[in-house]
Amino acid sequence: MLLIYTEQSSPRLQYIFQILFGEILKIPYSTTQNAVEFIDYSEPKLNYSSHAFDDELFFAATPLLFETDIKEQRMENVTWKGIKLFFPTPHSTLPFDPFAVAFYLLSRYEEYVFRLDVDEYDRFLYTKSIAYKNGFLDIPVVNVIAHAIQDLLAKRFSQLPLAPSEFKFVPTFDLDIAFKYKARPLWRNLLGSARLLLRGKVSELKEKYRVLCRSAHDPYDIYEWLNNLLKAHQLPAIYFIPVGKYGHLDKNCSPNRNNYKQLIQHLKNTATVGIHPSYRSNFQYTLLNNEVDTLARICKQKPTQSRQHFLCLTLPNTYARLVLAGITDDYSMGYSQTTGFRASTCSPFSFYNLPLEKTTSLKIHPLCLMDSTLMDYKHANHEEFTRTFTHYCDVIAQYGGEFCPNFHNNRLAENTDFQHIFSELMAYAAEK
Repeated sequence: MLLIYTEQSSPRLQYIFQILFGEILKIPYSTTQNAVEFIDYSEPKLNYSSHAFDDELFFAATPLLFETDIKEQRMENVTWKGIKLFFPTPHSTLPFDPFAVAFYLLSRYEEYVFRLDVDEYDRFLYTKSIAYKNGFLDIPVVNVIAHAIQDLLAKRFSQLPLAPSEFKFVPTFDLDIAFKYKARPLWRNLLGSARLLLRGKVSELKEKYRVLCRSAHDPYDIYEWLNNLLKAHQLPAIYFIPVGKYGHLDKNCSPNRNNYKQLIQHLKNTATVGIHPSYRSNFQYTLLNNEVDTLARICKQKPTQSRQHFLCLTLPNTYARLVLAGITDDYSMGYSQTTGFRASTCSPFSFYNLPLEKTTSLKIHPLCLMDSTLMDYKHANHEEFTRTFTHYCDVIAQYGGEFCPNFHNNRLAENTDFQHIFSELMAYAAEK
Protein backbone atom coordinates (compact mmCIF):
# COMPACT_ATOMS: atom_id res chain seq x y z
CA MET A 1 0.00 0.00 0.00
CA LEU A 2 1.36 3.40 -1.03
CA LEU A 3 1.00 6.07 1.68
CA ILE A 4 0.74 9.69 0.54
CA TYR A 5 1.28 12.52 2.99
CA THR A 6 -0.54 15.80 2.45
CA GLU A 7 -1.02 18.74 4.79
CA GLN A 8 -4.66 19.04 3.79
CA SER A 9 -7.18 17.32 1.59
CA SER A 10 -9.52 18.65 -1.09
CA PRO A 11 -11.89 17.29 -3.75
CA ARG A 12 -9.36 18.21 -6.45
CA LEU A 13 -6.59 16.36 -4.63
CA GLN A 14 -8.71 13.26 -4.08
CA TYR A 15 -9.73 13.27 -7.73
CA ILE A 16 -6.25 13.44 -9.21
CA PHE A 17 -4.82 10.83 -6.82
CA GLN A 18 -7.61 8.44 -7.82
CA ILE A 19 -6.98 9.03 -11.54
CA LEU A 20 -3.19 8.67 -11.40
CA PHE A 21 -2.77 5.97 -8.77
CA GLY A 22 -6.14 4.24 -8.68
CA GLU A 23 -6.95 4.12 -12.40
CA ILE A 24 -3.86 4.66 -14.57
CA LEU A 25 -1.21 2.97 -12.39
CA LYS A 26 -3.54 0.72 -10.40
CA ILE A 27 -1.45 1.16 -7.25
CA PRO A 28 -3.37 0.73 -3.97
CA TYR A 29 -2.90 3.88 -1.92
CA SER A 30 -4.11 5.81 1.11
CA THR A 31 -3.52 9.36 2.30
CA THR A 32 -2.60 10.77 5.68
CA GLN A 33 -2.17 14.18 7.26
CA ASN A 34 -0.40 12.68 10.24
CA ALA A 35 3.31 13.49 9.94
CA VAL A 36 4.37 10.95 12.57
CA GLU A 37 2.47 8.15 10.84
CA PHE A 38 4.11 9.05 7.54
CA ILE A 39 7.66 9.25 8.94
CA ASP A 40 7.30 5.88 10.69
CA TYR A 41 5.82 4.15 7.66
CA SER A 42 8.36 1.69 6.18
CA GLU A 43 6.55 0.75 2.96
CA PRO A 44 6.19 2.76 -0.29
CA LYS A 45 5.35 6.39 0.41
CA LEU A 46 5.59 9.89 -1.00
CA ASN A 47 5.20 13.37 0.36
CA TYR A 48 3.03 15.97 -1.38
CA SER A 49 3.18 19.06 0.76
CA SER A 50 5.05 22.33 1.32
CA HIS A 51 8.16 20.78 2.90
CA ALA A 52 10.19 17.58 3.00
CA PHE A 53 10.87 15.64 6.20
CA ASP A 54 14.03 13.81 5.18
CA ASP A 55 15.11 12.27 1.86
CA GLU A 56 11.72 10.79 0.93
CA LEU A 57 10.14 11.21 -2.47
CA PHE A 58 8.98 14.78 -2.13
CA PHE A 59 6.72 16.63 -4.55
CA ALA A 60 6.31 20.27 -3.62
CA ALA A 61 2.64 21.28 -3.70
CA THR A 62 1.52 24.39 -5.56
CA PRO A 63 -1.81 26.09 -4.67
CA LEU A 64 -4.05 24.84 -7.53
CA LEU A 65 -5.39 21.68 -5.87
CA PHE A 66 -6.32 23.55 -2.71
CA GLU A 67 -8.13 26.45 -4.36
CA THR A 68 -11.90 26.59 -4.77
CA ASP A 69 -12.21 29.23 -7.45
CA ILE A 70 -11.49 29.24 -11.20
CA LYS A 71 -9.06 31.89 -12.36
CA GLU A 72 -6.27 32.43 -14.85
CA GLN A 73 -3.16 30.69 -13.54
CA ARG A 74 0.42 31.84 -13.79
CA MET A 75 1.86 29.49 -16.40
CA GLU A 76 5.60 29.75 -15.88
CA ASN A 77 7.31 27.17 -18.08
CA VAL A 78 9.69 24.43 -17.02
CA THR A 79 11.20 21.87 -19.40
CA TRP A 80 11.28 18.20 -18.39
CA LYS A 81 12.22 15.31 -20.69
CA GLY A 82 11.98 17.72 -23.60
CA ILE A 83 8.39 18.65 -22.69
CA LYS A 84 7.56 22.24 -21.84
CA LEU A 85 5.38 22.00 -18.72
CA PHE A 86 4.29 24.48 -16.05
CA PHE A 87 3.82 24.96 -12.28
CA PRO A 88 7.59 24.79 -11.57
CA THR A 89 8.73 23.56 -8.14
CA PRO A 90 12.43 23.96 -7.24
CA HIS A 91 13.88 21.66 -4.55
CA SER A 92 11.46 18.87 -5.45
CA THR A 93 11.85 15.35 -6.83
CA LEU A 94 10.45 16.62 -10.13
CA PRO A 95 10.98 20.19 -11.34
CA PHE A 96 7.21 20.75 -11.52
CA ASP A 97 4.07 19.89 -9.55
CA PRO A 98 2.90 16.68 -11.31
CA PHE A 99 -0.47 16.54 -9.59
CA ALA A 100 -1.39 20.16 -10.33
CA VAL A 101 -0.29 19.79 -13.97
CA ALA A 102 -2.33 16.60 -14.38
CA PHE A 103 -5.40 18.16 -12.76
CA TYR A 104 -5.18 21.30 -14.89
CA LEU A 105 -5.08 19.20 -18.06
CA LEU A 106 -7.67 16.57 -17.16
CA SER A 107 -10.25 18.96 -15.69
CA ARG A 108 -9.92 21.12 -18.82
CA TYR A 109 -9.33 24.06 -16.51
CA GLU A 110 -8.29 26.30 -19.39
CA GLU A 111 -11.61 25.77 -21.16
CA TYR A 112 -13.34 27.50 -18.26
CA VAL A 113 -10.83 30.33 -17.99
CA PHE A 114 -10.71 31.02 -21.74
CA ARG A 115 -14.32 30.10 -22.52
CA LEU A 116 -14.64 32.86 -25.15
CA ASP A 117 -11.86 31.36 -27.30
CA VAL A 118 -14.25 29.37 -29.47
CA ASP A 119 -15.07 28.86 -33.16
CA GLU A 120 -18.34 29.39 -35.00
CA TYR A 121 -19.74 26.19 -33.46
CA ASP A 122 -18.87 27.32 -29.93
CA ARG A 123 -16.00 24.80 -29.72
CA PHE A 124 -12.83 25.55 -27.79
CA LEU A 125 -10.00 26.42 -30.16
CA TYR A 126 -7.13 23.96 -30.02
CA THR A 127 -4.71 26.78 -30.87
CA LYS A 128 -5.54 28.36 -27.49
CA SER A 129 -4.70 25.22 -25.49
CA ILE A 130 -1.53 24.97 -23.42
CA ALA A 131 -0.83 21.59 -25.06
CA TYR A 132 -0.72 23.19 -28.51
CA LYS A 133 1.18 26.30 -27.40
CA ASN A 134 3.79 24.24 -25.56
CA GLY A 135 4.07 21.62 -28.28
CA PHE A 136 2.83 18.51 -26.47
CA LEU A 137 -0.58 17.99 -28.08
CA ASP A 138 0.64 14.69 -29.56
CA ILE A 139 1.89 13.43 -26.19
CA PRO A 140 -0.30 11.87 -23.46
CA VAL A 141 1.48 13.97 -20.84
CA VAL A 142 -0.68 12.78 -17.93
CA ASN A 143 0.30 9.18 -18.65
CA VAL A 144 3.95 10.15 -19.05
CA ILE A 145 3.85 11.86 -15.63
CA ALA A 146 2.07 8.92 -13.99
CA HIS A 147 4.65 6.44 -15.28
CA ALA A 148 7.51 8.71 -14.24
CA ILE A 149 6.15 8.70 -10.67
CA GLN A 150 5.78 4.92 -10.84
CA ASP A 151 9.41 4.56 -11.95
CA LEU A 152 10.59 6.75 -9.07
CA LEU A 153 8.62 4.67 -6.60
CA ALA A 154 9.79 1.36 -8.10
CA LYS A 155 13.45 2.35 -7.88
CA ARG A 156 13.10 3.11 -4.18
CA PHE A 157 10.58 0.45 -3.16
CA SER A 158 11.09 -2.96 -4.73
CA GLN A 159 7.94 -4.27 -3.03
CA LEU A 160 5.72 -1.81 -4.85
CA PRO A 161 2.82 -3.75 -6.45
CA LEU A 162 2.66 -3.06 -10.19
CA ALA A 163 -0.31 -3.94 -12.37
CA PRO A 164 0.21 -2.21 -15.73
CA SER A 165 -2.88 -1.35 -17.74
CA GLU A 166 -3.51 -3.26 -20.95
CA PHE A 167 -3.87 -1.52 -24.30
CA LYS A 168 -7.42 -1.42 -25.61
CA PHE A 169 -8.45 -0.70 -29.18
CA VAL A 170 -12.06 0.23 -29.92
CA PRO A 171 -12.83 1.59 -33.42
CA THR A 172 -15.87 3.87 -33.39
CA PHE A 173 -18.15 5.02 -36.19
CA ASP A 174 -20.42 8.05 -36.56
CA LEU A 175 -23.38 7.33 -38.83
CA ASP A 176 -24.03 10.95 -39.78
CA ILE A 177 -25.35 9.66 -43.11
CA ALA A 178 -26.13 5.97 -42.61
CA PHE A 179 -27.50 5.54 -46.14
CA LYS A 180 -26.90 7.60 -49.24
CA TYR A 181 -30.45 7.25 -50.54
CA LYS A 182 -32.56 5.05 -48.27
CA ALA A 183 -34.44 5.94 -45.07
CA ARG A 184 -35.59 9.37 -46.15
CA PRO A 185 -39.11 10.81 -46.30
CA LEU A 186 -40.64 11.45 -49.73
CA TRP A 187 -40.02 15.20 -49.68
CA ARG A 188 -36.27 14.72 -49.09
CA ASN A 189 -36.06 12.18 -51.92
CA LEU A 190 -37.87 14.51 -54.31
CA LEU A 191 -35.78 17.52 -53.31
CA GLY A 192 -32.57 15.51 -53.62
CA SER A 193 -33.58 14.23 -57.04
CA ALA A 194 -34.28 17.75 -58.24
CA ARG A 195 -30.84 18.88 -57.10
CA LEU A 196 -29.13 16.01 -58.89
CA LEU A 197 -31.05 16.81 -62.05
CA LEU A 198 -30.21 20.52 -61.91
CA ARG A 199 -26.53 19.68 -61.43
CA GLY A 200 -26.54 17.30 -64.37
CA LYS A 201 -25.73 14.25 -62.25
CA VAL A 202 -27.87 11.89 -64.28
CA SER A 203 -25.89 8.72 -63.48
CA GLU A 204 -26.20 9.41 -59.76
CA LEU A 205 -29.92 10.04 -60.18
CA LYS A 206 -30.30 6.69 -61.93
CA GLU A 207 -28.33 5.00 -59.17
CA LYS A 208 -30.61 6.58 -56.59
CA TYR A 209 -33.77 5.22 -58.15
CA ARG A 210 -32.27 1.76 -58.61
CA VAL A 211 -31.57 1.75 -54.87
CA LEU A 212 -35.04 3.03 -54.01
CA CYS A 213 -36.57 0.41 -56.31
CA ARG A 214 -34.45 -2.24 -54.53
CA SER A 215 -32.61 -3.25 -57.66
CA ALA A 216 -29.27 -1.92 -56.35
CA HIS A 217 -27.41 -1.77 -53.05
CA ASP A 218 -27.17 1.56 -51.22
CA PRO A 219 -23.55 2.75 -51.64
CA TYR A 220 -23.18 3.72 -47.96
CA ASP A 221 -24.46 0.38 -46.69
CA ILE A 222 -21.11 -1.23 -45.93
CA TYR A 223 -22.08 -2.62 -42.53
CA GLU A 224 -21.83 -6.29 -43.42
CA TRP A 225 -18.29 -5.73 -44.69
CA LEU A 226 -17.43 -3.79 -41.55
CA ASN A 227 -18.91 -6.43 -39.28
CA ASN A 228 -17.01 -9.24 -41.00
CA LEU A 229 -13.73 -7.31 -40.86
CA LEU A 230 -14.05 -6.43 -37.18
CA LYS A 231 -15.18 -9.95 -36.33
CA ALA A 232 -12.17 -11.43 -38.12
CA HIS A 233 -9.87 -9.40 -35.85
CA GLN A 234 -12.06 -9.91 -32.76
CA LEU A 235 -12.44 -6.16 -32.34
CA PRO A 236 -15.25 -4.47 -30.42
CA ALA A 237 -16.86 -1.45 -32.03
CA ILE A 238 -19.21 1.39 -31.17
CA TYR A 239 -21.66 2.93 -33.63
CA PHE A 240 -22.95 6.38 -32.72
CA ILE A 241 -26.45 6.80 -34.11
CA PRO A 242 -28.20 10.13 -34.82
CA VAL A 243 -31.98 10.03 -34.45
CA GLY A 244 -32.83 13.74 -34.28
CA LYS A 245 -34.92 15.72 -36.70
CA TYR A 246 -33.48 16.79 -40.05
CA GLY A 247 -31.79 20.19 -40.00
CA HIS A 248 -29.11 22.35 -41.59
CA LEU A 249 -26.32 20.51 -39.74
CA ASP A 250 -28.26 17.31 -39.02
CA LYS A 251 -28.46 15.31 -42.25
CA ASN A 252 -29.17 11.92 -40.69
CA CYS A 253 -31.75 9.40 -41.84
CA SER A 254 -35.22 9.48 -40.37
CA PRO A 255 -35.65 7.25 -37.27
CA ASN A 256 -39.24 6.66 -38.42
CA ARG A 257 -38.12 4.71 -41.51
CA ASN A 258 -38.17 0.94 -41.11
CA ASN A 259 -34.92 0.29 -42.97
CA TYR A 260 -33.07 2.67 -40.63
CA LYS A 261 -34.63 1.01 -37.60
CA GLN A 262 -33.63 -2.41 -38.93
CA LEU A 263 -30.05 -1.22 -39.44
CA ILE A 264 -29.86 0.10 -35.87
CA GLN A 265 -31.24 -3.15 -34.48
CA HIS A 266 -28.76 -5.15 -36.55
CA LEU A 267 -25.83 -3.05 -35.33
CA LYS A 268 -26.99 -3.41 -31.74
CA ASN A 269 -26.78 -7.20 -32.15
CA THR A 270 -23.22 -7.10 -33.51
CA ALA A 271 -21.63 -4.19 -31.62
CA THR A 272 -22.35 -1.41 -29.13
CA VAL A 273 -24.77 1.34 -30.13
CA GLY A 274 -24.50 4.84 -28.69
CA ILE A 275 -26.34 8.12 -29.19
CA HIS A 276 -25.05 10.81 -31.53
CA PRO A 277 -26.95 13.88 -30.26
CA SER A 278 -28.13 16.32 -32.90
CA TYR A 279 -26.41 19.65 -33.32
CA ARG A 280 -29.60 21.40 -32.28
CA SER A 281 -29.64 19.52 -28.97
CA ASN A 282 -26.79 21.78 -27.85
CA PHE A 283 -29.21 24.70 -27.80
CA GLN A 284 -32.62 23.08 -27.38
CA TYR A 285 -31.97 21.13 -24.22
CA THR A 286 -35.10 18.97 -24.23
CA LEU A 287 -34.01 17.35 -27.50
CA LEU A 288 -31.26 15.26 -25.90
CA ASN A 289 -33.65 13.28 -23.69
CA ASN A 290 -36.08 12.91 -26.60
CA GLU A 291 -33.36 11.49 -28.83
CA VAL A 292 -32.09 9.14 -26.13
CA ASP A 293 -35.65 7.89 -25.67
CA THR A 294 -36.09 7.45 -29.43
CA LEU A 295 -32.95 5.33 -29.71
CA ALA A 296 -33.96 3.37 -26.62
CA ARG A 297 -37.32 2.49 -28.21
CA ILE A 298 -35.63 1.28 -31.38
CA CYS A 299 -32.98 -0.75 -29.54
CA LYS A 300 -35.26 -1.79 -26.67
CA GLN A 301 -32.37 -0.71 -24.48
CA LYS A 302 -31.32 2.72 -23.26
CA PRO A 303 -27.99 3.92 -24.71
CA THR A 304 -25.27 4.79 -22.23
CA GLN A 305 -22.52 5.84 -24.71
CA SER A 306 -22.48 9.16 -26.53
CA ARG A 307 -20.45 11.28 -28.92
CA GLN A 308 -21.34 14.88 -29.68
CA HIS A 309 -22.17 15.72 -33.30
CA PHE A 310 -19.50 18.12 -34.65
CA LEU A 311 -17.74 17.47 -31.30
CA CYS A 312 -19.73 20.38 -29.86
CA LEU A 313 -18.62 20.40 -26.26
CA THR A 314 -19.09 23.21 -23.74
CA LEU A 315 -17.97 22.59 -20.17
CA PRO A 316 -19.52 21.80 -17.83
CA ASN A 317 -22.96 22.12 -19.45
CA THR A 318 -22.68 19.44 -22.14
CA TYR A 319 -21.43 16.79 -19.77
CA ALA A 320 -23.89 17.77 -17.03
CA ARG A 321 -26.77 17.25 -19.48
CA LEU A 322 -25.38 13.89 -20.58
CA VAL A 323 -25.23 12.71 -16.97
CA LEU A 324 -28.85 13.74 -16.43
CA ALA A 325 -29.81 11.84 -19.60
CA GLY A 326 -28.31 8.63 -18.21
CA ILE A 327 -25.12 8.63 -20.28
CA THR A 328 -22.19 6.94 -18.55
CA ASP A 329 -19.49 7.15 -21.23
CA ASP A 330 -18.65 9.97 -23.64
CA TYR A 331 -16.29 9.87 -26.64
CA SER A 332 -16.19 13.57 -27.60
CA MET A 333 -12.94 14.67 -25.92
CA GLY A 334 -11.01 15.61 -29.04
CA TYR A 335 -10.59 18.41 -31.55
CA SER A 336 -12.31 18.39 -34.92
CA GLN A 337 -9.62 20.40 -36.73
CA THR A 338 -6.52 18.62 -35.50
CA THR A 339 -5.36 15.32 -34.05
CA GLY A 340 -3.96 14.96 -30.56
CA PHE A 341 -4.81 14.51 -26.91
CA ARG A 342 -7.18 17.31 -25.90
CA ALA A 343 -7.02 16.33 -22.21
CA SER A 344 -3.38 15.18 -22.52
CA THR A 345 -4.17 11.58 -21.67
CA CYS A 346 -4.76 8.33 -23.53
CA SER A 347 -6.70 6.72 -20.66
CA PRO A 348 -10.41 7.00 -19.84
CA PHE A 349 -11.07 9.27 -16.88
CA SER A 350 -13.97 10.57 -14.82
CA PHE A 351 -15.29 14.03 -15.62
CA TYR A 352 -14.59 16.54 -12.86
CA ASN A 353 -17.25 19.26 -12.70
CA LEU A 354 -15.03 22.20 -11.84
CA PRO A 355 -17.71 24.75 -10.84
CA LEU A 356 -19.28 22.17 -8.49
CA GLU A 357 -15.88 20.78 -7.38
CA LYS A 358 -17.27 17.28 -7.84
CA THR A 359 -16.20 14.04 -9.48
CA THR A 360 -19.06 12.81 -11.66
CA SER A 361 -20.19 9.39 -12.85
CA LEU A 362 -19.38 10.25 -16.49
CA LYS A 363 -16.37 8.45 -17.95
CA ILE A 364 -14.55 10.34 -20.71
CA HIS A 365 -12.81 8.35 -23.45
CA PRO A 366 -10.14 10.42 -25.26
CA LEU A 367 -10.51 10.94 -29.00
CA CYS A 368 -7.17 11.68 -30.67
CA LEU A 369 -7.90 10.83 -34.32
CA MET A 370 -10.81 11.21 -36.75
CA ASP A 371 -10.83 10.35 -40.44
CA SER A 372 -12.50 13.68 -41.26
CA THR A 373 -9.77 15.62 -39.45
CA LEU A 374 -7.01 14.04 -41.49
CA MET A 375 -8.92 14.24 -44.77
CA ASP A 376 -10.60 17.64 -44.53
CA TYR A 377 -8.19 19.70 -42.42
CA LYS A 378 -4.82 17.95 -42.78
CA HIS A 379 -5.42 16.89 -46.40
CA ALA A 380 -3.54 13.70 -45.61
CA ASN A 381 -2.87 11.15 -48.32
CA HIS A 382 -3.11 7.44 -47.53
CA GLU A 383 0.54 7.18 -46.51
CA GLU A 384 0.20 10.13 -44.11
CA PHE A 385 -3.05 8.72 -42.75
CA THR A 386 -1.36 5.39 -42.03
CA ARG A 387 1.65 7.06 -40.42
CA THR A 388 -0.54 9.17 -38.14
CA PHE A 389 -2.73 6.22 -37.14
CA THR A 390 0.20 3.94 -36.32
CA HIS A 391 1.93 6.73 -34.38
CA TYR A 392 -1.02 7.16 -32.04
CA CYS A 393 -1.58 3.43 -31.82
CA ASP A 394 2.05 2.85 -30.79
CA VAL A 395 2.11 5.69 -28.25
CA ILE A 396 -1.16 4.64 -26.63
CA ALA A 397 -0.08 0.98 -26.51
CA GLN A 398 3.17 2.02 -24.82
CA TYR A 399 1.19 3.46 -21.90
CA GLY A 400 -1.54 0.83 -21.80
CA GLY A 401 -4.18 3.35 -22.84
CA GLU A 402 -7.34 3.16 -24.90
CA PHE A 403 -7.36 4.01 -28.62
CA CYS A 404 -10.83 4.92 -29.93
CA PRO A 405 -10.38 6.46 -33.40
CA ASN A 406 -13.44 7.77 -35.18
CA PHE A 407 -14.51 6.81 -38.71
CA HIS A 408 -17.53 7.55 -40.90
CA ASN A 409 -19.25 4.89 -42.99
CA ASN A 410 -19.81 7.26 -45.93
CA ARG A 411 -16.10 8.13 -46.17
CA LEU A 412 -15.16 4.45 -46.21
CA ALA A 413 -17.85 3.73 -48.79
CA GLU A 414 -16.76 6.51 -51.15
CA ASN A 415 -13.13 5.41 -51.37
CA THR A 416 -12.19 1.79 -52.04
CA ASP A 417 -8.50 2.62 -51.56
CA PHE A 418 -9.34 3.95 -48.10
CA GLN A 419 -11.19 0.69 -47.38
CA HIS A 420 -7.97 -1.20 -48.09
CA ILE A 421 -5.95 1.12 -45.82
CA PHE A 422 -8.63 0.83 -43.14
CA SER A 423 -8.44 -2.98 -43.26
CA GLU A 424 -4.66 -2.87 -42.79
CA LEU A 425 -4.97 -0.44 -39.87
CA MET A 426 -7.50 -2.65 -38.12
CA ALA A 427 -5.09 -5.59 -38.46
CA TYR A 428 -2.20 -3.46 -37.16
CA ALA A 429 -4.06 -2.32 -34.05
CA ALA A 430 -5.50 -5.79 -33.37
CA GLU A 431 -1.98 -7.23 -33.12
CA LYS A 432 -0.94 -4.81 -30.36
